[in-house]
Amino acid sequence: MEEIVFIEKDLIPNDKMLIEALKDSYTRYVKILENLNSMSPNIHTEWKYYGKKIGWLLKHLDSNRNIFFLVVNDGSFKLSFTFGEKIVSSILSSADVRDHTKKLLENAKRYAEGTTIIISVDSDSDVEEVIRLLKYKIIG
Repeated sequence: MEEIVFIEKDLIPNDKMLIEALKDSYTRYVKILENLNSMSPNIHTEWKYYGKKIGWLLKHLDSNRNIFFLVVNDGSFKLSFTFGEKIVSSILSSADVRDHTKKLLENAKRYAEGTTIIISVDSDSDVEEVIRLLKYKIIG
């Protein structure tokens, strides 16, 4: 089972703590950030605390719009995306998005703000999939 880090409410994570927690997977996160920043110059981040079970998540925003949340585990990470109905339709009809991702979207619970999926980023192919999803999220 993956161990979520950054669960102490009084200990706000910083860049050094993030690098140490992500270990070797940090390079994958950096590649995602580089692509994200090339798509939009207005990207900024903020740490938000979501309680004892979830802990601190790093929220990535384009101006004031949520792009994704970084869920930090010990040595790995996941990204949580919420997509509007139009974008979900585009992704589901796309030939370049993996079937696994489409299944996640098809089976995900729908909320008023959109459909949320969580993607584990464990390989370079996962990074490429996230970059494809970022294009849908930012460009449409």
